[in-house]
Amino acid sequence: MTLPVVTGAASCTANDAGNPLLTTGYYTNSSHYFMGSVTFRPAKRVTSQAGYSITSVDGKTPQFNALRPDGSLRYNYHQPLVNSRIDLGHNLAWNAGWNYYQYNEASLVGPTAARYFHANNPTLSLLRSF
Repeated sequence: MTLPVVTGAASCTANDAGNPLLTTGYYTNSSHYFMGSVTFRPAKRVTSQAGYSITSVDGKTPQFNALRPDGSLRYNYHQPLVNSRIDLGHNLAWNAGWNYYQYNEASLVGPTAARYFHANNPTLSLLRSF
């Protein structure tokens, strides 16, 4: 069964050829990611690690509304980290770590400020192995 409305439908561009919403739009995106860390032992019972990761994204899409921000199309995300582990003996280890998260939009967002979030996350723990 075929609906008569569908079989008799014509092209929408015939009704309004100047409508910008009837164009073909393409979304393009390029992502770059880097991560590196170094682990070292400054003493027999101490293990430390330092690292960094970054994600950088750049993208484009048709902009039908000049006030709409690009949002997640263009941003940078940074994550440095540091942690240490000290072996206390008797199957105990003291762990201390720090992470930093930073999200920063790199696009022009119009009349609003770009979204920017960051957080410092310290972690302390005592590990018992058995």
